[in-house]
Amino acid sequence: SDKDYIGRFSTPSRGVFTIAIAYNDLLNAPYDASVDGTRLTIPKDTEILIDNVKFTLSYAIEIIRHSNNIIRVQYTAVPQNPLMPLSKSLINYTARHNTDGSTWIFFDIEVLQLEITSTHFPIEFGVSLNKKIPYNDLYTYCRIYYRNDTTLGKWVELKTTHNQMTYDVSDPTVLLRVHEVDKELEFTLPSIYTNNELISGDLRVDIYTTKGDLTLDMSTFKVSSFENKLRSLDDENEIDDYTNALSNSSYVIFSDKISSGGSNGIEFAELRKRVINNAAGDRQIPISNVQLNSYVENQGFNIYK
Repeated sequence: SDKDYIGRFSTPSRGVFTIAIAYNDLLNAPYDASVDGTRLTIPKDTEILIDNVKFTLSYAIEIIRHSNNIIRVQYTAVPQNPLMPLSKSLINYTARHNTDGSTWIFFDIEVLQLEITSTHFPIEFGVSLNKKIPYNDLYTYCRIYYRNDTTLGKWVELKTTHNQMTYDVSDPTVLLRVHEVDKELEFTLPSIYTNNELISGDLRVDIYTTKGDLTLDMSTFKVSSFENKLRSLDDENEIDDYTNALSNSSYVIFSDKISSGGSNGIEFAELRKRVINNAAGDRQIPISNVQLNSYVENQGFNIYK
């Protein structure tokens, strides 16, 4: 499966960032009847840039003030990101008073050192779609979506596989091939899916890349050195009044922590060993010594006995 290839290419380091939002802006945010309160939303593909290194959020974040004045900060955890599974959606926060008397909401989040580039292609009837997309840095992962009138204009994720020989002819699957030397991702949507009209409309290819093994001390940078870009690759469905209100509010995103970890990928022999020992893929809790080794290697560490 495609999750068996997580770690085969490269894995991102992680950084802890602090987000601060002015309480008055939350008070004046648009009202959301579904939560009976005002809400601000940080879109899920928001980018943070520091020292030419990009970090990208994996989930949207909602900052809610209920009508009874209770504040709740939470991830929008559906759908899950395979690179960063969540075990809980709530985020702890603190309220702090500034010297000028204003109140700010502070909370910390963990962010992967990833850059996501998105490319769109039309799907033609009876035609096999085969394209090569160049990328920067190191390849990590790829997610592919399609939309048409049947999906009501919403992006629906497709299955992907790096196995060029085996895929389900009744379940649209995109074949991937990474050319690491040329830094190109080649993808193929077999014509059997378009011939049978199993898929049509537009295709969106999101390529996740990283700098791999990285250690960056962000405490040496001023808060003004951190840049951010509020964005969602699914603009039509995820950019709304609550995200627009955030862009017009007072907020800062910064970090005083060290970002570390990540890897530059593994050789095929190591991947073979992991598959044979059932230590490949995404596991939050390693249950064998082989899985434990694979888990810590993906975090950028080595085990010495």
